[in-house]
Amino acid sequence: MESTEIKELRLLLGISQRAFGELLGYTEPQTRVSNIETGKQTPSNQTVAACKLLKENIELRNTIKELKEILNKA
Repeated sequence: MESTEIKELRLLLGISQRAFGELLGYTEPQTRVSNIETGKQTPSNQTVAACKLLKENIELRNTIKELKEILNKA
């Protein structure tokens, strides 16, 4: 997962760099996320895995929402 994808995920979640960093368990949350998003720091394997899980959950939630809308129209 590239730095741009991580930033897109954070923006999709609608949270600040600080909140995203806290979610990921960073001790200096805003600084770490900023460094990752700008490419100054490579995200760890743990960060990439957590971001992938978050992204999958968002996609699953959206799919369920779409299915509910389809069922409600039927």
